[in-house]
Amino acid sequence: MRARRPGGVVLPVCRRPPRAGPCARGGRRHRASGARQGGQEEAPGEARDHQRLRHRDWSVRYLQDLIYKLSKFRQAIDKDDLPAASNVLGPSTDAQWVQNINAAFSKCSSSPEDRSTVDSFNASLASLFTSVNKLDAGSSKSAFVSSATALEKWIALAGLSGQLKGF
Repeated sequence: MRARRPGGVVLPVCRRPPRAGPCARGGRRHRASGARQGGQEEAPGEARDHQRLRHRDWSVRYLQDLIYKLSKFRQAIDKDDLPAASNVLGPSTDAQWVQNINAAFSKCSSSPEDRSTVDSFNASLASLFTSVNKLDAGSSKSAFVSSATALEKWIALAGLSGQLKGF
């Protein structure tokens, strides 16, 4: 199998899993990163779609982790166990999982409505951290509901409802 590149250069296509750039084995191109069967090149829009799908894969993992954290948080808050709820969230909004989820949001958010929903989620998440650190159960429950509602709206807008479990 050979892939044609602009300028007439022909490279064999690697059959390993797709990734961007040349393969480590002899400059071969990965099929999903620019070459197709039959020697056709991907259109620029298709390459962007492929990138979006790759970003969406790791974004879904981070979102699934977020759903798990929120589920554990809810269990703790339902038992009025604020120290356990605080342990689930971590020390502050600078926690690695918060950074990961914000990276996932930015990669998958394309419309102003998506970004507005992300901003709403981040504001309610910050409120959630604050209320848990103050050991305020009522405010924590209210902030949790706001966070979950904003996340649910964003997931629907991003079209990820079918890919996430437990929400």
